[in-house]
Amino acid sequence: MADFLPTDMTLPSWFEARIAPNGDVEDNEGGCHPDEATALQDYLSPYISPSPSPSNSLPNPSPTPAEAARAMTSFIASQPDPEDHLHHLWGLLQDALADAPYSAVDALVELMAAIEDLDDPPGSSPPPGTSSSSSSSANAGAAAPRFWKGLPQFGNLWADAYPSWAWRGFVSGSAGPRREELLATHIRRAEVEARLVRAGLGGLTLGCGYEAVADALERSDAVPAFEVPAAAAWVVLCAGLFKRGAESGERSWGLRAKRERDLWRGEGEEMSLERWAFWGGRLRALQEDGGLVREVRAALEAMGEV
Repeated sequence: MADFLPTDMTLPSWFEARIAPNGDVEDNEGGCHPDEATALQDYLSPYISPSPSPSNSLPNPSPTPAEAARAMTSFIASQPDPEDHLHHLWGLLQDALADAPYSAVDALVELMAAIEDLDDPPGSSPPPGTSSSSSSSANAGAAAPRFWKGLPQFGNLWADAYPSWAWRGFVSGSAGPRREELLATHIRRAEVEARLVRAGLGGLTLGCGYEAVADALERSDAVPAFEVPAAAAWVVLCAGLFKRGAESGERSWGLRAKRERDLWRGEGEEMSLERWAFWGGRLRALQEDGGLVREVRAALEAMGEV
């Protein structure tokens, strides 16, 4: 999400600003194809209209996720080199995930899942980085569609746009409205990533969540106002995945030992029931301190339900 682009999706200018100049996606200025923006706007209309209403009550019901997925990808599917145009579509979806009303995020996740299930474009081959393990089972003797599986390149582009390490430098010395803006962006990023990981979409892994929670709860120099709400979002949405990782002793890059993680004395790269219990204890201590009560309570409740 670039700072100079509109961020209010209720305004037509949000979509207009993301279209490539003159609709030419070959232009070096970047931007998506007009059909992609129009399809997304139609799909999200129940959530971004001034008075949102259920899609089935609109005069012209909004498209289903499958219908919107086909419409959004029709331009790419018609190209002789479809993989070369993926980044325009992913950029549009990433901006939408960052800016859409909270009520629309699940709809965007459903749309991305529908894109994964699309048939391959004519004559296409799976782009580099597509994992065969993400392919769904196909009928006997038939090849499963592969081009869209894993939403190839999406995860890399997301990591470039929202690097997990960058926020600390931005926050240092910030105050007032700028600090509030950074806080909202940081929490939103965590919530979106957790939803995508829970759905198994976009090439994002639970390592992102392990990193966020471990940094928030295992460092004495953590920035609680930023890191605890983000960690709580991960726990609320992915508690079951974390617990299974603890039970199986999952190893993850997100848990690698860091000098800064001075509060945790156990195994660095491995998730464990001991670490899970440590996280719960840290959250209870934060709750007793009286700060961030709502977020911490939600995380503790999620941990107690798995």
